[in-house]
Amino acid sequence: MRKTRLSSSEIQDLINKYQSELKKLEFQTEGIVSTITELQDWLDSVEQSEKSALSKMSRKKRIAPLRSTLPAGVKRKRGRPPRKEKKTSEKAIITEKKLTKKEELKKGYKLSNWDEWVISGITQNGKPQITQEIIDSVKVMTQDAGVKITDEEIKNKVIRSLQKLANRRGDLIKVPYKGKGFAYAVPGMLGSKRRIARKPKKK
Repeated sequence: MRKTRLSSSEIQDLINKYQSELKKLEFQTEGIVSTITELQDWLDSVEQSEKSALSKMSRKKRIAPLRSTLPAGVKRKRGRPPRKEKKTSEKAIITEKKLTKKEELKKGYKLSNWDEWVISGITQNGKPQITQEIIDSVKVMTQDAGVKITDEEIKNKVIRSLQKLANRRGDLIKVPYKGKGFAYAVPGMLGSKRRIARKPKKK
């Protein structure tokens, strides 16, 4: 790098400028990762629906050959066939499965280990946390749990978990803080007017 004669104030201005550009790049990176996360979730839902459609088609193909035809000369008896207890039990099982699925939909997605670590990291600190602070807390938890994973993978897992917990489930609340971006808090940390109980300090 070519060195020219600059005053201390000019050097400080350059430092402030590059730090500002670095913050903008970090903000853009978080937005891109968020978009990738949404696309991955969309892909998972499409794949599940495709698998469900294929399983239904395979069931229909298996049921069709089971329909037996009567031998020649044998007449089919008129009237409804007697009800079997087996059919009643099958209906009961199907009804029970439907109720179980409805209960699961009410509860929403099941929390993963990463979701639990994110919520625990915010709760243990007792105040709203920015993304990097949450990543640092989760990194310590993964080390304690003996999980072998890179820092970049931890960052992506945490951002994906934050998107789910804040935007879909409502387990976390986004809290604006000075500067660009926002912090995350559990609902109990906010007052009646959704103000921060204690402002987070950016590192």
